[in-house]
Amino acid sequence: ATVGPSLIRTVSEYARDVFVYQGFSPEHLRGFRARELDIIISAELLSCKTEELSLLLLREPFVLVLPKEHSAYAQHSNLKQIARNLPLVRYSARSTAGLLTDRYLEKLGLINQRRLEVETAEVLCSLVAAGVGWAITTPLNLLQGRTQFEGISVQPLPEEGISRDLSLLVR
Repeated sequence: ATVGPSLIRTVSEYARDVFVYQGFSPEHLRGFRARELDIIISAELLSCKTEELSLLLLREPFVLVLPKEHSAYAQHSNLKQIARNLPLVRYSARSTAGLLTDRYLEKLGLINQRRLEVETAEVLCSLVAAGVGWAITTPLNLLQGRTQFEGISVQPLPEEGISRDLSLLVR
């Protein structure tokens, strides 16, 4: 939904059939290893076999997402203070973003805070925009939830942040 159309246009010039799947990176990697998929773009840490090529496409930082009415609060708070006042809206632990966020929050001592678990950026952004909670996500994921931009505030993480790498894996 974000960078896919440009990539698909280019791939379509070289391939007869193009099938586009979305879902969790670990599932895509299993499909690639089983030869059900020929190319994947993944946030999963990829180790290549000799017949495979992995190219780093981009590294993006995670950001703090708050309901618009709480945006000023974050400027004078750390994540522990925010978590005391609002539940965390987080990605599923089945996703790479969810796993990376969990590790980050665990390092800060916040893993056992109140939370809601979702599978898509659209749902995450809509819950934050509705004032249900706060979240940690990436700029590309924010683009997937862009219809909710008016109701959210995006800020750098107040503590040392995290990032994710998106890579292309091809045989």
